[in-house]
Amino acid sequence: MNALHNPDSAVATAALSTNYLVIPAPLKLCDVDGSANLLTDAFFDSPPVTALFPAPRLRQQVTFFMACNCRYALHYGEGYATTEKDAIRYGMRTTLRLISFALQIEAMHQRVAPMPHYYLFIAGVAPGQQGKGANAALLRPMLARMDNENMPAYLETQSADNVALYEQLGFRVMENKPLKGFADFQNWGMLRLSNQGAND
Repeated sequence: MNALHNPDSAVATAALSTNYLVIPAPLKLCDVDGSANLLTDAFFDSPPVTALFPAPRLRQQVTFFMACNCRYALHYGEGYATTEKDAIRYGMRTTLRLISFALQIEAMHQRVAPMPHYYLFIAGVAPGQQGKGANAALLRPMLARMDNENMPAYLETQSADNVALYEQLGFRVMENKPLKGFADFQNWGMLRLSNQGAND
């Protein structure tokens, strides 16, 4: 059964260091701890972590959150990394904030992509490798697969800087709105129709 054709499915992806001409390798449950640590490093001082875990945030909280995301993605979909695995594309008050965040994100997801599609759930690149094309290099084979299957892809981002990156890969902003209860925090829901192609 391929859960990726279900709107409720998820894909965690990984993009890694210096050799970007590689075939992404599937992640397994044994990779969750390393993936969670990398995602914690990548997002510790960036959205959505800064909104979900206001300062002073504990690394253990963020790492646990990232590990839950990785397990969710592997349970309902797939995860990928390059062989080096140095980048990944995968309290009550805090719990209530997480629930509020997740409900708002999922509501946008359902509005923007009610049809069967691939869901690019979480992506992160090691801080020292950001801006070097690792994320795009990892996504291109996945996008080609989606095109071959004539399937659209959905993702969300909470970083304005990421919008242009994903637009270069054929995604279009379908909805952009602030998240209630999170000061100055935006969410962009982006959709890529199949066979749209990426700008090389």
